[in-house]
Amino acid sequence: MLGLLFLLLPSVSTLSQELTTCIFRIAHQYFTPGRPLLVSLSSTAKNINNMLQILHSESNWPFLIKSFGSETVYNDYDDIAKHFSYIIFVQTLQEDDDVIEIMGEQIEEIELSDCWNPRAKFLIVIAGPLSQEREELAQDVAEELWRTYKIVEVVILIPELGEESEAYGDEEQNEVDVDGEQNEVDDNDDNEDQGNYEDDDEQKFTYANDDKNIIAFELYAWIPYQSSEICAEVNIFLIDKWIAAEGNFETLTNLYPSKIPHFFNGCPIVVSPMEAPPIYVMAVNYTDENGVVHYDYTGYEPALMKAILTLMNFTIVYNHIPMEDAYNTRVQSLFDLRSGRMDVVMGCIPLHPIVGSMNDYTDVIYGDDVLWLVPCGKPNPRMQQVGKIFSVSLWCAVISVIIVSAIIMWQITKHSVGESPGYKSIPICLVNLWAVTLGVGVTEQPRTARQRTVFLFLVWYSFAINLLFQTYFTSILVDPGISAQIETRDELYSSDLIYEYKGGLDTYISNAYPEYYNEITLPRRECNYKDTCVVEYYKRDDMTTISTVLFTECFLLLALPSDSDAPHFCIVEETITTILFPMYLTKGSPLVKAY
Repeated sequence: MLGLLFLLLPSVSTLSQELTTCIFRIAHQYFTPGRPLLVSLSSTAKNINNMLQILHSESNWPFLIKSFGSETVYNDYDDIAKHFSYIIFVQTLQEDDDVIEIMGEQIEEIELSDCWNPRAKFLIVIAGPLSQEREELAQDVAEELWRTYKIVEVVILIPELGEESEAYGDEEQNEVDVDGEQNEVDDNDDNEDQGNYEDDDEQKFTYANDDKNIIAFELYAWIPYQSSEICAEVNIFLIDKWIAAEGNFETLTNLYPSKIPHFFNGCPIVVSPMEAPPIYVMAVNYTDENGVVHYDYTGYEPALMKAILTLMNFTIVYNHIPMEDAYNTRVQSLFDLRSGRMDVVMGCIPLHPIVGSMNDYTDVIYGDDVLWLVPCGKPNPRMQQVGKIFSVSLWCAVISVIIVSAIIMWQITKHSVGESPGYKSIPICLVNLWAVTLGVGVTEQPRTARQRTVFLFLVWYSFAINLLFQTYFTSILVDPGISAQIETRDELYSSDLIYEYKGGLDTYISNAYPEYYNEITLPRRECNYKDTCVVEYYKRDDMTTISTVLFTECFLLLALPSDSDAPHFCIVEETITTILFPMYLTKGSPLVKAY
């Protein structure tokens, strides 16, 4: 069975048969079988043994029983499946007991679990003497659940007692001893449970929960965003009623209808964009005749956000936050989001486990690689590159061939009859052979067969050398190439460059990846520009910095004149990390499903 049932459980006895039947019907009809169901009891709760027995007999949810307030018992295996359903019992002993406070204590403990799921289905069962009207109490409970936890999928169950039981203050009639004289003690309770009840024999309950006193169980719910007038305002209503005498629901209405619409009727949504020039900036800032300041933003994220929220028929209300320190401003905005002051926060805020545990987030909008920007290689001097066409040994070989050939031809001429006099001295032979090497005419053609053989050999040799030389020479004239640049992190750390940093990204790397950050051995210096070091990087070649690809490209495109060449920057091949950027929403926000 995939489900797991956590019970925050004190000593208990039996529960009203009608209430048990009602809860079972709701759980059986609306709670997902095989998915985690959590049952929470207040410290004063009692009388649930028969309900647990019925739920257990259905075999839809296995049980892990735990006393409320005690240390959590964790599983030996890794089970982080989100809870799909909650049954929360809130029981009062006296009329002046605060239902909201009792419920809040229970949910605060549940919220500490990694399995906490505010978008699950909640059934709040309230019992005991009440100082408020049922509908008024249900309204307060729903408002608290929405304001603090953003819980929408909730049904609040409150017993409706007969006229004889409305007077909760009649202690002589309603007072019940906990030591076993109340209603009926479960026959299966062992001696230890009986002893616990006897120890508490001075505690009295001042409400009657017998089936004969309950005529119905009222079920309250609310649905947000039904109209532009209501929007997210909590307006509780009686969705159905369990009739005790009939053992059935009055109208058989769906208790958990789909509550988050696809269109939100123009309801306002408060968005706090964090400016991140040049990816997006505040484009409009004006004050209308009523003194209200209006803002608008342009850029990739705002355009996508506007498209989504416009499609969902939201009215966007911007909560402008002045940018001081990029990192700290974003951190503070996320805390403000958690407190419910706004609905959406966006603006180059990375997806991070710590941030994700505080707030909910949408799907990733885009990702950006974080890289080292290093100086690009400079163009090589052309004459220097020409000298490097052939190695020194090859140049020596060419010269040696010319000299040796000149000596051979001089000797052939010296011992031959009828040879041209132009080859009778070594200097003249060298001049002619140099002319052959350069591909120009000689002073005289050789006449003898042996002389012509040597001459022809040198012609073909010079042709091959010239062909190679001219090919490389032409390439160098067109593109002499660039000097070697830094390509690896080891080369970077062994260089004499200065690491220049600025605010946000450097702080993010140091906090998110401390081991990597501590390995940086380069001397550090804060750059002068307000928000980025890209300006210094583009002007100087003695520094390096960390930046993201998209930010650097956008910044250079905006910073350079429109008629300039496309911006070019050089990077270390190793990527530090890839930052994923979502939009953040209030923890538990039902809008996550809509996104």
